[in-house]
Amino acid sequence: MLSVKVRCQDDRRGTLHTHPSLECAVALSELYNQPLLEEICRALDLATVPRYPTAGQRP
Repeated sequence: MLSVKVRCQDDRRGTLHTHPSLECAVALSELYNQPLLEEICRALDLATVPRYPTAGQRP
């Protein structure tokens, strides 16, 4: 997990909660990686097989 320290307007110190940002980064990464993988496989004449996660795990 990321830790981002910040200074508030009243000079107190705090920490930003970055978990939601990290979840979005993972989703965006998958949106990029999947089409890239498909393009590379097409160019090399390879095939991919869908992978289904175990129940309770992230796809």
